[in-house]
Amino acid sequence: VAEAQKADASSKELADLESQWQQKSAAALKLQATLTKETAKLTSNAATIYEQSAVIRKQKNEIADLKKNAKAVRQVYSGKKAEIDELVGKRDELINLLAMKIKRREDSQRNAEDASRMLEKMKQRQRKFVAKPAATKKGLLEAFQEKIDISTQIKGLRSTGTNFLQEARKEDERRHDDEIMLIRRQSVKKPLNVGFLSINGNRLTGIEVQMYQEMFEHYDEHLVGALNIKQLSQLLRELGRRVPNSVLQKIMKDYDREGNDQLGFEEFVGAMDYLNSVDDS
Repeated sequence: VAEAQKADASSKELADLESQWQQKSAAALKLQATLTKETAKLTSNAATIYEQSAVIRKQKNEIADLKKNAKAVRQVYSGKKAEIDELVGKRDELINLLAMKIKRREDSQRNAEDASRMLEKMKQRQRKFVAKPAATKKGLLEAFQEKIDISTQIKGLRSTGTNFLQEARKEDERRHDDEIMLIRRQSVKKPLNVGFLSINGNRLTGIEVQMYQEMFEHYDEHLVGALNIKQLSQLLRELGRRVPNSVLQKIMKDYDREGNDQLGFEEFVGAMDYLNSVDDS
């Protein structure tokens, strides 16, 4: 009986333990499901955070590029502003030169008018003394001497006025030449600031372009930004290359795209590249 009672107690205890184990197993399963959901949620959040991090990194790169572009734009703006200031300064200089030329011309006209009035006054005095009767020998001699003096003054005045007008005309011509030269210097193209230049299908390096630029500027005596056939012939002769005139005329015809019997810089480079290819062949 005692053993049976112990067995019943043990069975009851086992049943209780089994019940507790089932409850704890259910709780564990529920907790595992919850953990699975939380893990999936965290994984989704992690993916979202990673995507946001990628977007942030992309935005940072875009901001860095924008800063670089802004710096480049500022540099270009500074360069353009300097060029504009330079052009404004040259414009003011031309305006001042033009004002000086106008003032000089007005002064020349005014001095010429004054000289004309003085000459007319001298002529009137001369006519007056010529018409004046000489009653005595002394009066006649005095009148003749005064007439000679007046004629001498008129000749001196004419010579002075002529010299003054010639000097004023020469000064105007010199200033005009200076203004033309200044305008030509401003109109000449600046050297090509490129790493290479493609001519006749050939790729020229920056050093070759700079060499051609220096040759071009050296023989462009009048600073017009172009070379005529005479200047091209002189350049080739000094380089030790005897090119027939017929070949030069053909080159001018083939490479003068504007049809003004002159070669601009790129046209000149094309012609020189062609001549070099002919020599190489």
